[in-house]
Amino acid sequence: MPEPLQVHHWHVAAGADALLPFLQTLDLASAHIVKQGPHRIVYRIRLADREYYLKRHRIPDGLTWFRQQIRPTKARTEFAKILEVARRGIATVRPVAWGKASGSESVLVTEALADVTPLHHWLTGVLPTLRPCEQTRWRQILACALGRFVADIHHAGIRHGDFHAGNLLLRGQPDSLELFLLDLDAASLGQPLPSAQSRQNLGMFHLWFNDKGTRSDRLRFLKAYARTRGEIDWPERYRATHPGRAFVHAVSDDAHDYALSFWQDRDERCCKSNRYYRRIGRGSVSGFALAALDPASEREFLTDPESVLRRPDAKILKQTTSALVVELTLTVNGTAKAFVFKRFPLRHVGQALANAVRPSAALLSWIHGHGLFERGIPTPRPWLMLQRHILGMPGQGYLLAEKVENAVNLHAALDVLQTQPTKLRQTLRMLGRLVARLHACGYSHRDLKANNILFADDRLALIDLVGVRLDYPTKKRRMLNLARLSASFLRRREITRTDRLRVLRSYLQGEHAFAWKKWWTGIERATAEKVRRNRKAGRELW
Repeated sequence: MPEPLQVHHWHVAAGADALLPFLQTLDLASAHIVKQGPHRIVYRIRLADREYYLKRHRIPDGLTWFRQQIRPTKARTEFAKILEVARRGIATVRPVAWGKASGSESVLVTEALADVTPLHHWLTGVLPTLRPCEQTRWRQILACALGRFVADIHHAGIRHGDFHAGNLLLRGQPDSLELFLLDLDAASLGQPLPSAQSRQNLGMFHLWFNDKGTRSDRLRFLKAYARTRGEIDWPERYRATHPGRAFVHAVSDDAHDYALSFWQDRDERCCKSNRYYRRIGRGSVSGFALAALDPASEREFLTDPESVLRRPDAKILKQTTSALVVELTLTVNGTAKAFVFKRFPLRHVGQALANAVRPSAALLSWIHGHGLFERGIPTPRPWLMLQRHILGMPGQGYLLAEKVENAVNLHAALDVLQTQPTKLRQTLRMLGRLVARLHACGYSHRDLKANNILFADDRLALIDLVGVRLDYPTKKRRMLNLARLSASFLRRREITRTDRLRVLRSYLQGEHAFAWKKWWTGIERATAEKVRRNRKAGRELW
């Protein structure tokens, strides 16, 4: 139910005076909430037979309240920015009015555009439903159109502080595409952006597309951007190379630096109480949970995690000395959803002492699960982490994560894929790209083997994240990871040396692509050493 809203004074745009009576009697009871958070709520409403959006800037804390006392309200500022952006020739929404509400809140009303779709919804929801040939045509045309549009934005002196696909709208067909810029509260306006600011803003924009676009898409986008912007004063280290390459390398470096900084700022969120997560605890059990987890389910887990493992509907997936894994069905937002619940047993006292000075296996899985999720690396998202405490020391741990439907481990998938050579090669190339992305995001995985990789619906996902580390792996560490993966395929007759080389070539993209022989030699040597050590210790490789 929308919260009541009382606007004390409305400021209406020129030509929108007829809407003032509707605004003065505005009732949000029939409004549809489009987006909601502690700092703002966006409603879709109908006034005078037309649709509008109302953005309500809230006051979530004392610092926000203080800022509103010494500077113009957010609604007023955004209203002025929209008018200025439109004056500079950038397509955006049409502002209708802004107003001051009770409690220092402010509201902004904009007219809804017809037949538009948020770009991120279109790319993830509409594009995959098209035929392959249509997808290719759309991707090529859209990449160029985006490059030109972003170049126009920067040339107009607009630097968007929250630049991603969710703040762009798309309308039309490939031969008549229109793009619109949204959420200008986060934009700053000035002179045309110089080289450094342009690259930083492109790095921010690149972050969302990092795992959703191909290298060809990104290159096509950057070429269109460069052609539209013309000459830009590039840093000295890029001038010696070809101008096109200089531009691509500069943006790639800034995109990577921005992404690492962005992810580092978000990594600690999962271990704090905020709008996404919450700390939980009862008696000797404590941990963390997603804010979306049903409170009734949370209480059940906190009361006795062991009883959840013994539920009649719990299906045992794995039971060893190192873990017990069961499948459960829980209700989330009124819908039944499948989960996997894992217990990390306490096998000896030394493990409890170690858990007291370093993160436990359950906590590591929770932290790295959300770290990979934030970076767009496919892995089942954790929903709950619990830890029992014995004499103040962490004991048994528990982890609840989403279940990947129709998933099997990669070894089981290979039993089927060996009869489909083309699909097998595609999967192995996809595996190389997955490991490359893992390392590019700063992670290594010391237990990277086929049993810890899921295959479902032609996609791969990482599981068993206890061996994952955020350590920005060196070349040697990356080789060891690849050697561990290679060793897990040695018993598979259908995986030839050529297939393992295919994984490596997919992993080595860009500047390392021509150095594959040195990598291959190092990985083969590390693989042989791994086999020798495991045989000596009596441990399986697979």
